[in-house]
Amino acid sequence: MGTPLRILIIEDSEDDTLLIMHELKRGGYDPKYERVETAGAMNDALNQQEWDIVISDHSMPHFNSFNALDVLKKRGLDLPFFLVSGTIDEEMAVSAMKTGVHDYIMKGNLPRLVPAVQRELREAVVRRERKKAEEALRESEKKYRTLVTQSPDGIFIVDLQGTFLAVNKSMCESLKYSEEDFLSMKIWDIVPEKYVDLHKKRLADILRGEAPNEAAEYVVRGKDEKMHYIEVLSSPYFRENEVIGLQGIARDITERKRAEEEREKMQAQLIQAQKMESIGTLAGGVAHDFNNLLTTIQGYAQLAMMSLKESDSFYENFKEIQQASVRAAKLTRQLLLFSRQQPMDLHLITLNETVDNLMKMLQRLIGEDITVQTDLDPNLWTNMADPGNMEQVIMNLVVNARDAMSEGKKITIKTENVDIDEGYCEIYKYAHPGKFVCLSVEDIGIGMDKEVIQHIFEPFFTTKGPGKGTGLGLSVVYGIVKQNEGWINVYSELGRGSVFKVYLPASFVESKDETKKEVISIQDCHGKGERILLVEDDDGIREFAKRVLFESGYVGFEAANAEEALNIFGKEKGDFHLVFSDVVLPEKSGLQLVEQLLCRKPELKVLLTSGYTDQKSQWPVIREKGYRFIQKPYGLTDLLRVVREVIEQGK
Repeated sequence: MGTPLRILIIEDSEDDTLLIMHELKRGGYDPKYERVETAGAMNDALNQQEWDIVISDHSMPHFNSFNALDVLKKRGLDLPFFLVSGTIDEEMAVSAMKTGVHDYIMKGNLPRLVPAVQRELREAVVRRERKKAEEALRESEKKYRTLVTQSPDGIFIVDLQGTFLAVNKSMCESLKYSEEDFLSMKIWDIVPEKYVDLHKKRLADILRGEAPNEAAEYVVRGKDEKMHYIEVLSSPYFRENEVIGLQGIARDITERKRAEEEREKMQAQLIQAQKMESIGTLAGGVAHDFNNLLTTIQGYAQLAMMSLKESDSFYENFKEIQQASVRAAKLTRQLLLFSRQQPMDLHLITLNETVDNLMKMLQRLIGEDITVQTDLDPNLWTNMADPGNMEQVIMNLVVNARDAMSEGKKITIKTENVDIDEGYCEIYKYAHPGKFVCLSVEDIGIGMDKEVIQHIFEPFFTTKGPGKGTGLGLSVVYGIVKQNEGWINVYSELGRGSVFKVYLPASFVESKDETKKEVISIQDCHGKGERILLVEDDDGIREFAKRVLFESGYVGFEAANAEEALNIFGKEKGDFHLVFSDVVLPEKSGLQLVEQLLCRKPELKVLLTSGYTDQKSQWPVIREKGYRFIQKPYGLTDLLRVVREVIEQGK
């Protein structure tokens, strides 16, 4: 049997009630409950018996959590009150906490309920004891002495000069001073210097009766030199109707303050994650438009170059345009890597091998004046990842470490296996439990402050001078890691260097042998009269692709959408070798079009393309179906080569 627990639950769903009871039973309680849905039923239940806690849904047809809390307040009952809801937002939850709700738990996160109940039951005991202490202080000096000695909170008396006259056992245990220590000190002796004036003013205000009658928070120093947050409720201390000092009850709230700070930190991390997600979505949309434009720019520049001699002055102009479009395409790819929308070519890899293969390149990249040291776990687990992306993660982190250091420094690359448990995930909300490979890159450079750390993964953010980087390196790392369902922790202090720790899910599946595809040379890429159905809604790209294919020995028909393509396919009685279609088309997708065409002609070859790389590109479906795919922007030679490879496939 578990610990008995009497619960009054305000909830209109019996199923949700049973889920809550199940969670409490798992937490070691033996819950007895009564479920009510109205104020009248709640008052009846409160009249019939005493309850240990109250759990309330936020919103019901005839009642809500604020009404329930009001019922308790009117009856003068101080019961732990928990808000358990599936719909309440953060702003509403904060308002509820301010009105007296002790904690709120989302219905999707019920495991938080048990520790919250345990904590608030302890808090309720402390509150009751505190109230008893205050009443006893007013009753008599004798009872006061007994209760002070036994109180779980610290109790003290000081004279008008701030010298301690009396302290109880809890006060001594909390701050690690003996009673003799306290009686030889003033309040100012345990207060950090910067707070002394504040404490003196507070003491003067209380003695004059000008301080608010409420608990105040202070920071004090224990004998072990650790700082403690204490919550003090104080009042003038009388003897024979004369104020001779100050008496107070001090409660150590250090753990609570740390929890609040951690909660604020987690909130900041959540906001940062949401901001990064929004920027990633924007980057993906911009990249799509860029890809379409760059396909046209790059393609027509190549067509122009083919019609000119290399000695022609215009040839060099078009060559510059073509090279600039290639650089722009690389920049677009980096944006897509940040936004986690670049399709991955997954393989089973070992990061140790990736690091080893990169070592020579890394040393040349960072220069001879900086040493790269490795500490690689020989029994490292494997990952399912894109090898090229992992190389980019390592190179970008190492280059970032290099730029953070002056000459003659060291960079350490480390790999290790880690088991992430629920406790870790409670601290780092973005993490999830399981087996992970941890890759860390550490430098002993200038370090970063908290403000810089909050922005380092944003695209184009950089602390380097003009012309010394695009500001995309770490944002690309962030995108790749998130795309692999991992996360990054950053540890840094000004003047003491930085450590970037990348956590990637371990994979224990066996690697499948992949058949190597024969690559066709560009000389063999021209058509031999094969018939192609080109489907593209962008006029510029369609015109470019048509010229490339139809002037290179292919017979082709063009369509701007799926309906046009189906009509052409019907008129030509399906006499096509290949359909080359954009994935995202008006009204009907390229995949839907392909499925309809394959129903009519199963042997039809398929080549798909897209400027999108997120869910709009339907990349997982394309990969599952085994269709060939060419990513925009594509150039003239790439297009001819892929088309030829698809047509020759299976011959």
